Amino acid sequence: MSGATSPVPRSVRLALWLAVEGRPAPGASWGGTAAPVAGAARALGAAADGDDPHTLREGSGDLPRGAEFWEPSPGALVDVVARWLGPGCRAVALLPSDDDGAALPVLAPRHALTAGECLLVTSDGAHVLAVPHVERYGSAWESGHAVAWSLHEVGPWERRIEDALGSLEDARAALRHALIVAAPMLPTLADDASGPAGPLPELDEEALVALAEAARARALVAALPTSPRVAGVERAARRLLSAVTWHVTAAQEPPQRPSSTAR
Repeated sequence: MSGATSPVPRSVRLALWLAVEGRPAPGASWGGTAAPVAGAARALGAAADGDDPHTLREGSGDLPRGAEFWEPSPGALVDVVARWLGPGCRAVALLPSDDDGAALPVLAPRHALTAGECLLVTSDGAHVLAVPHVERYGSAWESGHAVAWSLHEVGPWERRIEDALGSLEDARAALRHALIVAAPMLPTLADDASGPAGPLPELDEEALVALAEAARARALVAALPTSPRVAGVERAARRLLSAVTWHVTAAQEPPQRPSSTAR
């Protein structure tokens, strides 16, 4: 399943891989992967999942917040992501739509709402919002997707995201409720219904189960006519996908340093 049609969006896949690739090496102090360029390449390859190799929009690091970035440039994105994989790298994906755009940080550019997804990253004291810009090319018989990411400086976002998403169990409960409300309008969910597609990093069982629930719910309603109940399922599934990324990245807290006053 390509990046364009997967029920697990690119930003979610990239956030999960960043969290896992940013873990300290066994026996090492907190500091991320020992080979950040290789880790960045794995993360971006997983996010692409059938797309052309993802690129960085030219000038993304230089233009002011909210500026338009038009020309993709190859090569630089791996270097940017490798720099993110430093001490305390944290990443969360958001999947905003017109009816819940307020969940975005105040400083998020309108591109995130247009794209329907974005990635928030904190690394080495810097806070960045990354937005994928997708271009489909080709014909109905053979097509592909070119994806270029623009970067935007934002303020600290962790407290706002934690408040907006709640716990992973809160988000799972919200999706279960939305599915119950919409049940009369939904087709039967087969045992082999779509789950997470594409390469995933090593995740804990709770995250894997939640990811599968959200992906299946999105696949279930993807072809249904729009209605408030269907929209409620889609919205709850998007919240759960974001909550999974927050759950995984929050679990990568650096170990506490011993107090200097400890004896």
